[in-house]
Amino acid sequence: RGVEETGDAIRCGVRGDLASLDRRSGGGEGLIRASTDDKTAVRLVPLGGLGEFGLNALVLEWEEHLLLLDAGVLFPPAEMPGVDSIVPDFEYLTARAGRLRGILLTHGHEDHIGALSFALQAAPAPVYGSRLTLGFVRKRLQERGVRADLRTLLPGHTVEIGPFRVHPIRVAHSVL
Repeated sequence: RGVEETGDAIRCGVRGDLASLDRRSGGGEGLIRASTDDKTAVRLVPLGGLGEFGLNALVLEWEEHLLLLDAGVLFPPAEMPGVDSIVPDFEYLTARAGRLRGILLTHGHEDHIGALSFALQAAPAPVYGSRLTLGFVRKRLQERGVRADLRTLLPGHTVEIGPFRVHPIRVAHSVL
């Protein structure tokens, strides 16, 4: 049995008129495809976490605004002795540090919060999460001597992070 965390699943959208996007299906229901020079296109830039368990870090980019979803570590396999953890390459954030509007943490697992201190060093920004998630984060950041602007999300209370509108909802998720 583990502790269950509630209140930190998110639904996220971008304020403004996205009607100019080309809504052709690109092989999956609901996919939005736009030309690469379309400035209204929403870009998803994975910094890690695709095809593996860990390294969860995804940049949501719209116009000149970035939102980082999670900043997690990957625990190395036994074939990598002496390596404690692997972090995403945050160079993409470093190059765009002034454009990062916030870091949104979906829940308190290390594969979602373990690399937060590295993300904050790459591009300082307010950090949003549930009360429990931010409790885990606060402890981790103190251990690493990193300061952050931590902001609590409450289920049912919409938050705007730059042009991004976040709708927190309550969920149950084990945090063993």
